[in-house]
Amino acid sequence: MRAALATAIAAIVTTMSMPILAQNDLEEITVTGSRIRQTSGFTTPLPITAVTQDELFDLAPGSPVAEQLDALPQFFGNATMERTNVSLTSASGSSSLDLRNLSGNRTLVLFDGYRVVPSSKEGTVHVDFFPTALVRTVDVVTGGASAAYGADAVGGVTNFVLDRQFEGVKISASTGVNEEGDGERYNVSFAGGTKIGDRFNLIGSYERRYIDEFERAPEDVAQQKRVGHIQNPAWSRNDPPGTNPQRITLPNTGTTANSPYGLILNTRTPLDRMRFNREGTALVPFDYGDVSDSQYFSGGADAEIYNLGKGSGVSSPEVETDSVFVGAEYQITDSLSAFAQ
Repeated sequence: MRAALATAIAAIVTTMSMPILAQNDLEEITVTGSRIRQTSGFTTPLPITAVTQDELFDLAPGSPVAEQLDALPQFFGNATMERTNVSLTSASGSSSLDLRNLSGNRTLVLFDGYRVVPSSKEGTVHVDFFPTALVRTVDVVTGGASAAYGADAVGGVTNFVLDRQFEGVKISASTGVNEEGDGERYNVSFAGGTKIGDRFNLIGSYERRYIDEFERAPEDVAQQKRVGHIQNPAWSRNDPPGTNPQRITLPNTGTTANSPYGLILNTRTPLDRMRFNREGTALVPFDYGDVSDSQYFSGGADAEIYNLGKGSGVSSPEVETDSVFVGAEYQITDSLSAFAQ
């Protein structure tokens, strides 16, 4: 047995030591296809989605960047200047990003890798003032990154990466209206960049955006039903599973916590559950409708007040913005650069 094994090893060594003849007529190898993805976000410690400027335009042509990013599945309910139409809120007139509906102050927004001063007291950043004409990509960390960035990155991180080496001129314009024929809008942007010498780059952009206001009453909107979830009055904890749902979906819902005309609660007097009339001259009982629980109700006169109240339909304020950006970068060495903006 040992002799046979030694003979086999000797045969293998002899085979491996045989010279390999090279072909001298091989001049070039051309790779026509590859499955290797060098820019995949999964090669980083955290998964990243990188969206280019052209891809953003395809998501929502002519719309602000907050509305374009809202088309991505990881964003939910980004605030835009058109949507924040309540003039008394501190976020009015600004656009912010919201990853996974965890609130805008839990989404960290970076501009070319640097933190940006918040534009509202909620800690959100107004992203529509960024020079989108000069943005190369928008990198979105699709997982929570609070361990690396801090508590303001619980939802994730969005980084607007500038093309600081941009050269040439770029002009973009778009216009349109909504399907009802109003709310006219247009966007115009100019961007330019030049290289001075071997190490100095200068870039700049000007962007103007205009959106005309419009307002439609709830009765003019077919989808306006104020649908909500209310606890089923027929539900009981002792019901067999699957017999009665705990919550039911009903139209014309409102909250039992307040009223547009003022609701009196928790006084432990006969004034409880009374509200003022529209003129504010008398008190009337609050109408809890056909079905109600501790938080919501459906039907009744007070539900109609919610439905017919100003702003409960579809509306958009007039938006007019102008933004200018100038940036310069000087390459001191191959690994060190200085910039100003």
